[in-house]
Amino acid sequence: CVLLTMLLFARTNKLLVHFTDRFLFQRKYDYHKLLKDASRGMSNIESLEHLLGLVVHFITMKMRVKNAAVLMREGNSDQFHLVYQRGYEKKHLMLTLYSNDPLIHYLESHKESVDVERVKEQIEGRPPKRGKDMTVYDFEAIRERMNQLQTSCCVPSFLGRELRNILLLGEKKSGEYYSTEDLNLLYTLAQES
Repeated sequence: CVLLTMLLFARTNKLLVHFTDRFLFQRKYDYHKLLKDASRGMSNIESLEHLLGLVVHFITMKMRVKNAAVLMREGNSDQFHLVYQRGYEKKHLMLTLYSNDPLIHYLESHKESVDVERVKEQIEGRPPKRGKDMTVYDFEAIRERMNQLQTSCCVPSFLGRELRNILLLGEKKSGEYYSTEDLNLLYTLAQES
């Protein structure tokens, strides 16, 4: 009887958390306040690891994102390692991507955030999008990589012209897609950090 009660409580609790995330937290947030709060917190950080932790924690809490992670370029190499994560399973701890990966190549060339919905739009019928160098991007491979990474949105961070970090964001708990305003805010936050 106690075991049955515990099982029912666990299922009910999970259902209630899902319901509140999906329906009660769909209100929009004040983007200016969000950036101001983030900037204030970042100005007091003295270590890179602490900064990454703050950015990932801040985004998952304020934007109600299920999971988030940061890929960081290793020195001047072509390798990007997963250096911080929240909400992921442990299997992603040793992840390494290279500059020739379709997702990395797109972010490095395009210099803007990308979300899975816009990638799907490219796959489903729009003519191939070409970069400034007339590159045709493999959006199917980009979508596969994003699915593998359990990410709905990728936000590049540059130091000068060099891609240094990529913020990986999972689905919003509300079930909403990332809006253009979300992508712009996240890009600004990534450049500041």
